[in-house]
Amino acid sequence: MWTEGASADAIELAHRQVAAAAAMLAQHRPAGGGLCSCTRQLPCSVALACVRVSERHSRLLGLTHPTIVLPLVREQAPGSEETPPQG
Repeated sequence: MWTEGASADAIELAHRQVAAAAAMLAQHRPAGGGLCSCTRQLPCSVALACVRVSERHSRLLGLTHPTIVLPLVREQAPGSEETPPQG
């Protein structure tokens, strides 16, 4: 399993894989009549493979940086009131 010890090269590879899958998936959309825009019958095997690659690498990237940056929230001291900006 891929964890915090993942190298910068491995992380970069995962980013490239996600981007490549997204680029390929953009060329594979339902075109009507049960066909993909590449003329394969739906579900398109290429589109499914792209989704799987993207999901796999996105999950792995999530393991390397599991922390989400949240906005700073500060507590007001009792008795101090901030005036909302006027605009």
